[in-house]
Amino acid sequence: MDDKWPLQHRHVLGQAIRIRSPYVDALSVTQVLALKSLRKKVDKEELSQSQQAGFIYLILCTVSGVAAGLQNTG
Repeated sequence: MDDKWPLQHRHVLGQAIRIRSPYVDALSVTQVLALKSLRKKVDKEELSQSQQAGFIYLILCTVSGVAAGLQNTG
């Protein structure tokens, strides 16, 4: 197995994954940063209910975005 890219012989799937990766990766990073910030601020009791709801909405949007990005290409 000397393939440089595991999906080298599955061109359509490999191309789909290469195209979607930057978008899914950005959503994943956003999700991690939002979770980290939410946990930190909740622990310090620095958030109002509306601010906490905003973080939760952002996290749910990133979950939906990642799921949609992975839906057809796994």
